[in-house]
Parts: sequence; C-alpha cells; structure tokens
Amino acid sequence: MHISKVSRRTNSLWLSLLPVLSGIICVPLVFLSIRFSLFTGQIAFYMVGIGTQARDLIGVSIVTLAGFLALIGVFICLFMAYRRHTWQWRLGFSIGAISCAGALPLSWVIFGFI
Repeated sequence: MHISKVSRRTNSLWLSLLPVLSGIICVPLVFLSIRFSLFTGQIAFYMVGIGTQARDLIGVSIVTLAGFLALIGVFICLFMAYRRHTWQWRLGFSIGAISCAGALPLSWVIFGFI
C-alpha cells in the first residue's frame, strides 16, 4: 500500500514573519497610492466642472480608484498568505501584496508624475 505525502506544515518563524514583513512594507506604499488617488479625485471634480469629455473622465476615474483597489488587493494577498502554510504560497502571496501596493507609486516614477 502506497501512502502519498501531503505538504507538511512547518512552524518556522520565517514563514510566520513573511506576511508580517510584507505587510509592514506595504503600509507606506498603500498610503502613497491612496493619497495620489484622492488628489486625482480632486482634479476630476474640477474636470467635471469645466465640461471635459467623458473618455477623459473615465481615465481619471480609473486612476482615482487605483489606490483603493491596491488596498483591497493587499488585504486579499495578505489574507491568503496567512491561510497557506507552505513557503511557496506564502512567498508568492507576500510578493503579490507588495506588487499590489507598489504598482501605482512605481507608475509615478516611470511616467514622471512626481
């Protein structure tokens, strides 16, 4: 009779701290994303006032929502990192959380919005 091995749970301190460390890294990045989104929302208010075309307002509204979508993405990735017990899943979801948080600030650096 052959017994298959299922992934073993490791109670390593490193595995427990990986989502915590990525959460600490994500806090300032998410703060910057939300701050930029609120700033863009103020610009969108004035764009509506001067009668800008709908396609331009759609683009600005997507950027306005991007910071809050980053926050939701970080929460989902960190929740999934805590639920998984293997190092591959925790590492993957921790990197995913940092990627969600850093996407909008990285776009400022790439496109020169700073």
